[in-house]
Formats: sequence, C-alpha cells, structure tokens
Amino acid sequence: MKIRETLQRRNHDVKEDLEQIVALVSRSPIPFELEPYRNAFLARTQQLSNTCRENLALLSTGEDSLLADVLSETSTLVQYARLLKFRYLRGLYRATDWDRVCLRTITWLHREHEQTKDYPAVFAADDVSVVPSKGLPFYFFPCVEQRGLRFQPLLFHEFGHLLYNL
Repeated sequence: MKIRETLQRRNHDVKEDLEQIVALVSRSPIPFELEPYRNAFLARTQQLSNTCRENLALLSTGEDSLLADVLSETSTLVQYARLLKFRYLRGLYRATDWDRVCLRTITWLHREHEQTKDYPAVFAADDVSVVPSKGLPFYFFPCVEQRGLRFQPLLFHEFGHLLYNL
C-alpha cells in the first residue's frame, strides 16, 4: 500500500473515531460542574477533526512534497486521538452525581490560582494521580474514595503536582 493511501485511511479512521466520540459525549448526562470540561473537550475534538480534514485535503492534491508534513501531522493526530479516547473521555462518559465532591474541590482549586483558573475540572476512577496537561489537566481518584471528604486532601497534593508542571 502506498504511503498516500495509508495516510488517507489513517485520517479517515481518526475522523470517524472523533465523530463517534462527539456523539457519545454530546448525549452523555453529566453533572453541571463538568460542562466547562465537556466544552473544552469538544473544542479539542473539533481541532483534531479540522486537522483530519486539512490532511485529507493536502493528500488529495497529489503533491508528493507534502507527504512528509502530512505524515508528521497524522502521527501527532493519531496519538492525541488515542489520548482522548483512552484517557480524557473517561471523565465524561462515566460521570455520575457522586462526582460532585471531587469536582467541586478541583473547580475551587483551579479557580483560586491564576495558573489554572481557565482549566476545567475533571477526573476519573483510578489510582490517585494527575496528568498535568496544559489546557486539559486530568485527575484520577479511586471511585469509593470519591464519595466522601476523607481522602480529599490527596486532590490538593495532586494539584501541587499540576502547579509544579505548569
């Protein structure tokens, strides 16, 4: 298979995945505290979809000198789409009402600090940690511990990691 055909197939696959993600996220019921994250997530998904369309348009020109650039863009696109599917989607797709304790803590922390005031709150069930990505930081917190205040200080600790990495 030629490189152009492979790149076209890859971009089409990512575009289809992104369309499915948007459909899933758009209809998932979530606590109102997650709306800013859903909006940021959908905006990021739209950026990736635009990149797919741009790549496909460049590939349709038939210009071989563009292949290296499209290959690089496609590689980045595929990796970011995987992150959205396997990490960032979790906070929206499995959101429940008992998430509100953690969401309110994270929202308050982010709102009180200049470096994070524009970053939406989100987390998913897993070992306690934070992914300190600029724009869409992501917290993990065990599902049973989410339901009360006993382990909430761990979010402050993880928030410190985020601040250190910004």
